[in-house]
Amino acid sequence: MRIILAAAAAALLAMPVARAQPAPGYGPNVTLDAARKVVEAGIASAQQRNLQMAVAVVDTAGNLVAFARVDGTQTASLQVALDKAKSAATYRRPTKAFEDALVGGRMAILALPGAMPVEGGLLLTAENRIIGAVGVSGGTSAEDGQVAAAAIAGR
Repeated sequence: MRIILAAAAAALLAMPVARAQPAPGYGPNVTLDAARKVVEAGIASAQQRNLQMAVAVVDTAGNLVAFARVDGTQTASLQVALDKAKSAATYRRPTKAFEDALVGGRMAILALPGAMPVEGGLLLTAENRIIGAVGVSGGTSAEDGQVAAAAIAGR
Protein backbone atom coordinates (compact mmCIF):
# COMPACT_ATOMS: atom_id res chain seq x y z
CA MET A 1 0.00 0.00 0.00
CA ARG A 2 2.83 2.41 0.82
CA ILE A 3 4.36 1.77 -2.61
CA ILE A 4 1.06 2.62 -4.31
CA LEU A 5 0.63 5.79 -2.26
CA ALA A 6 4.24 6.79 -2.90
CA ALA A 7 3.77 6.24 -6.63
CA ALA A 8 0.53 8.21 -6.56
CA ALA A 9 2.19 11.07 -4.69
CA ALA A 10 5.08 11.09 -7.16
CA ALA A 11 2.63 11.14 -10.07
CA LEU A 12 0.77 14.06 -8.52
CA LEU A 13 3.95 16.03 -7.99
CA ALA A 14 5.10 15.35 -11.54
CA MET A 15 1.69 16.15 -13.04
CA PRO A 16 1.60 19.48 -14.85
CA VAL A 17 -0.79 22.07 -13.49
CA ALA A 18 -3.29 23.50 -15.97
CA ARG A 19 -1.53 26.87 -15.88
CA ALA A 20 2.11 27.93 -16.06
CA GLN A 21 2.42 29.37 -12.54
CA PRO A 22 2.03 27.34 -9.35
CA ALA A 23 -1.46 26.90 -7.93
CA PRO A 24 -2.42 29.73 -5.58
CA GLY A 25 -2.72 29.12 -1.86
CA TYR A 26 -5.96 29.00 0.07
CA GLY A 27 -7.73 32.16 1.10
CA PRO A 28 -10.95 32.76 2.99
CA ASN A 29 -13.85 30.48 2.12
CA VAL A 30 -16.34 31.36 -0.59
CA THR A 31 -19.38 33.13 0.86
CA LEU A 32 -22.88 31.73 0.55
CA ASP A 33 -23.93 34.65 -1.67
CA ALA A 34 -20.97 34.14 -4.00
CA ALA A 35 -21.55 30.38 -4.11
CA ARG A 36 -25.20 30.89 -4.99
CA LYS A 37 -24.24 33.19 -7.86
CA VAL A 38 -21.86 30.56 -9.23
CA VAL A 39 -24.54 27.88 -9.00
CA GLU A 40 -27.16 30.12 -10.65
CA ALA A 41 -24.79 30.98 -13.50
CA GLY A 42 -23.99 27.29 -13.99
CA ILE A 43 -27.65 26.28 -14.04
CA ALA A 44 -28.45 29.09 -16.49
CA SER A 45 -25.62 27.94 -18.78
CA ALA A 46 -26.81 24.32 -18.62
CA GLN A 47 -30.37 25.33 -19.45
CA GLN A 48 -29.22 27.49 -22.37
CA ARG A 49 -27.45 24.43 -23.74
CA ASN A 50 -30.53 22.26 -23.05
CA LEU A 51 -28.51 20.05 -20.67
CA GLN A 52 -29.69 18.41 -17.46
CA MET A 53 -26.86 19.08 -15.04
CA ALA A 54 -25.95 19.38 -11.39
CA VAL A 55 -23.76 22.21 -10.07
CA ALA A 56 -22.01 22.12 -6.68
CA VAL A 57 -19.85 24.72 -4.95
CA VAL A 58 -17.57 23.78 -2.06
CA ASP A 59 -15.33 25.74 0.30
CA THR A 60 -11.56 25.32 0.53
CA ALA A 61 -11.94 22.14 2.60
CA GLY A 62 -14.36 20.58 0.12
CA ASN A 63 -17.48 21.16 2.22
CA LEU A 64 -20.68 21.85 0.30
CA VAL A 65 -21.77 25.50 0.30
CA ALA A 66 -24.37 25.63 -2.50
CA PHE A 67 -25.96 23.18 -4.89
CA ALA A 68 -28.66 23.00 -7.56
CA ARG A 69 -29.70 20.73 -10.39
CA VAL A 70 -31.80 21.05 -13.48
CA ASP A 71 -35.03 19.04 -13.27
CA GLY A 72 -34.51 15.58 -14.72
CA THR A 73 -30.76 15.42 -14.04
CA GLN A 74 -29.60 11.83 -13.61
CA THR A 75 -29.13 10.85 -9.98
CA ALA A 76 -25.44 9.96 -10.33
CA SER A 77 -24.60 13.49 -11.52
CA LEU A 78 -25.44 14.93 -8.10
CA GLN A 79 -22.61 13.07 -6.38
CA VAL A 80 -20.24 13.40 -9.33
CA ALA A 81 -20.62 17.22 -9.34
CA LEU A 82 -19.82 17.33 -5.63
CA ASP A 83 -16.85 14.97 -6.06
CA LYS A 84 -15.43 17.12 -8.88
CA ALA A 85 -15.67 20.25 -6.75
CA LYS A 86 -14.06 18.51 -3.75
CA SER A 87 -11.25 17.15 -5.94
CA ALA A 88 -10.45 20.56 -7.41
CA ALA A 89 -10.44 22.25 -3.99
CA THR A 90 -8.44 19.51 -2.27
CA TYR A 91 -5.73 19.18 -4.90
CA ARG A 92 -5.74 22.88 -5.93
CA ARG A 93 -6.14 22.14 -9.62
CA PRO A 94 -8.88 21.62 -12.20
CA THR A 95 -10.07 18.05 -12.51
CA LYS A 96 -9.12 18.19 -16.20
CA ALA A 97 -5.48 17.98 -15.03
CA PHE A 98 -6.23 14.53 -13.58
CA GLU A 99 -8.08 13.49 -16.73
CA ASP A 100 -5.17 14.58 -18.91
CA ALA A 101 -2.67 12.75 -16.70
CA LEU A 102 -4.73 9.58 -16.83
CA VAL A 103 -5.12 9.79 -20.60
CA GLY A 104 -1.34 10.30 -20.74
CA GLY A 105 -0.84 6.96 -19.03
CA ARG A 106 -0.35 7.99 -15.41
CA MET A 107 -2.42 5.22 -13.84
CA ALA A 108 -1.21 6.17 -10.35
CA ILE A 109 -3.78 8.98 -10.47
CA LEU A 110 -6.39 6.33 -9.69
CA ALA A 111 -4.75 5.73 -6.29
CA LEU A 112 -5.06 9.35 -5.15
CA PRO A 113 -7.83 9.59 -2.55
CA GLY A 114 -10.71 11.71 -3.84
CA ALA A 115 -9.06 12.62 -7.15
CA MET A 116 -11.74 12.86 -9.85
CA PRO A 117 -10.12 12.36 -13.27
CA VAL A 118 -12.99 13.90 -15.26
CA GLU A 119 -13.29 17.48 -16.54
CA GLY A 120 -15.83 19.71 -14.82
CA GLY A 121 -14.19 20.73 -11.54
CA LEU A 122 -12.65 24.21 -11.41
CA LEU A 123 -11.14 26.40 -8.72
CA LEU A 124 -12.87 29.52 -7.45
CA THR A 125 -10.37 32.25 -6.73
CA ALA A 126 -10.40 35.78 -5.38
CA GLU A 127 -7.33 38.00 -5.22
CA ASN A 128 -5.23 35.06 -6.48
CA ARG A 129 -6.28 32.87 -3.53
CA ILE A 130 -8.42 29.73 -3.67
CA ILE A 131 -11.77 30.32 -1.97
CA GLY A 132 -13.47 27.10 -3.09
CA ALA A 133 -14.33 25.15 -6.21
CA VAL A 134 -17.23 24.36 -8.52
CA GLY A 135 -18.13 20.95 -9.89
CA VAL A 136 -20.50 20.25 -12.77
CA SER A 137 -21.85 16.93 -14.02
CA GLY A 138 -24.51 15.72 -16.41
CA GLY A 139 -23.09 16.22 -19.89
CA THR A 140 -19.99 15.07 -21.66
CA SER A 141 -16.68 15.80 -19.99
CA ALA A 142 -16.17 18.81 -22.29
CA GLU A 143 -19.71 20.11 -21.68
CA ASP A 144 -19.22 19.82 -17.93
CA GLY A 145 -16.03 21.87 -18.24
CA GLN A 146 -17.73 24.52 -20.39
CA VAL A 147 -20.60 24.92 -17.94
CA ALA A 148 -18.19 25.07 -15.00
CA ALA A 149 -16.28 27.85 -16.75
CA ALA A 150 -19.54 29.69 -17.49
CA ALA A 151 -20.53 29.33 -13.83
CA ILE A 152 -17.32 31.01 -12.72
CA ALA A 153 -17.55 33.71 -15.38
CA GLY A 154 -21.13 34.53 -14.42
CA ARG A 155 -20.53 35.14 -10.74
